[in-house]
Amino acid sequence: MTGRLIDLVAEHPRVCRHFHIPLQSGSDSVLARMRRPYNAAMYEELLNRVKERCPDVGLGADVMVGFPGETDEEFGQTAGLIERVPLMMLHVFAYSPRRGTEAYAMKGAIPKNVKKERSAFLKNIASAKNESARLAMVGKTLDVLVENSRGADGFLKGFSDNYFPVRLEGPDTLMNSIVSVRITASGNGRLEGEPA
Repeated sequence: MTGRLIDLVAEHPRVCRHFHIPLQSGSDSVLARMRRPYNAAMYEELLNRVKERCPDVGLGADVMVGFPGETDEEFGQTAGLIERVPLMMLHVFAYSPRRGTEAYAMKGAIPKNVKKERSAFLKNIASAKNESARLAMVGKTLDVLVENSRGADGFLKGFSDNYFPVRLEGPDTLMNSIVSVRITASGNGRLEGEPA
C-alpha cells in the first residue's frame, strides 16, 4: 500500500475506488503471535491516509476472532480499532485450527460460544458502519457497473466504483455498462439511484 498506489486510485477514473486490506486483529499482541509485519497503529494510519486522499473510497477488511490465547482485552482492542477506522465492509471469521500450522500447537483455545459472541459483536459494528457509509453516498453521483441481469424485483442492479451494491430503474441497454447514477436513497443493505 504505497503512496503511489493510493494516488493511482484517487486520480484515475479507470481504477475503482475500493481497497480490501486485511486486518486480522486490532491487538498488537495478537498480531505478534500471528507474526504479522504490522501493528494496529500502522493499520489505522494507513486507512486514515487512504480516506484523506480519496474521501469516497470503499474500505473493507478481514478480521479473525478467537485466535489462540485471545483475551477479552485483546478482543476489545480489535473492536475499538474497527470502530475508529473508516471501514465500510468487514469479513469476520473465527479461528479454526489447521494441523501443521504454528498456531495449531498454541495453548489457549477459545471456546466456540465465545468465538460466536465475538463474531456477532463485530458484525454488528460492521453493519452500523456500512449503513453510515451508505447514507454518506446519498445525493452523490457514482459510477455503477450495471450487471447483465435484473434482480428478482425487476430493477437493474450493479456495484458502484467504491463497491456499494446499487439498485436502479432503467432500460436493458444500460446492462454491461458503466452508468453515472445519482444516489437517491439507502436501505436494505444497498443504495438506490437513477441514471444521472
